[in-house]
Amino acid sequence: MTGAGLRAHTDFCVIPVLPRSGRRRSPAPLRFPTIVLGLLVSLSAGCATPPPVVSYEDDQISVRLIHDGRASSPHRHPFGLARGLLVRALSDLAVADRDGLLTGFLKSSNVERRVFSDSEARLIAPLLVRALSQAAPSQLVTFHWKQPNPPHGQVVTSGGLFVEGPRLVVIVANHRATPGLSYEGITYESDSRAAPLLPFRPHTFRLRMREAALRANLDLVADRYRFDDVGQAVAIDLERLSLIGEITQPAQSPAEGFAN
Repeated sequence: MTGAGLRAHTDFCVIPVLPRSGRRRSPAPLRFPTIVLGLLVSLSAGCATPPPVVSYEDDQISVRLIHDGRASSPHRHPFGLARGLLVRALSDLAVADRDGLLTGFLKSSNVERRVFSDSEARLIAPLLVRALSQAAPSQLVTFHWKQPNPPHGQVVTSGGLFVEGPRLVVIVANHRATPGLSYEGITYESDSRAAPLLPFRPHTFRLRMREAALRANLDLVADRYRFDDVGQAVAIDLERLSLIGEITQPAQSPAEGFAN
């Protein structure tokens, strides 16, 4: 989504228009960041959706289960995934700057950067494994990780994941990005935990899997899923990943019929 043309995740929402000028009519008006963040959250979540379910939350990491209105069919949830396999998959994620005007001048601009270090992957993987085992077929697992980045304050890595057929789909909306929303040239810091799939600066990077053997065809997922930005998503082949270890599933999954 871009600031100039925010795309609502529903065809039935009425998008309010923020006033650009005029006198204040309330003695204690809401600050712009509060208003616009509430608007963006409503657009990213839909008009009337169930509230998110917190699977884990502390001062830095938030893992939640949210209603996923982008899928045309139920996800393969709940899903049991071995912790070590998810650590392996997360450790393989990387981002690279998108091709643009500066790419031709800065050869290093397209260098891949890992999304999670080995230690970071080992820390967050158990939380995501538990959330996948708790998720309903209609839910998406989201993560929001706020980390210190002196002297610039804090940076955020956020996104989501779900299981679709024999594939694990991972979305990274923000990678070590400074939290803030821009309006008329001014950037406002805000609490972005409520919108982990909302990029602070859209279309700035592309998500990749470093090991080609683990990649699955994302086009097969895109036929049944409405991505905001398909370039910030990857599909991981669970069958190939299972060669590294074991994948376990609940005995009776409500979405078993969507395994293929």
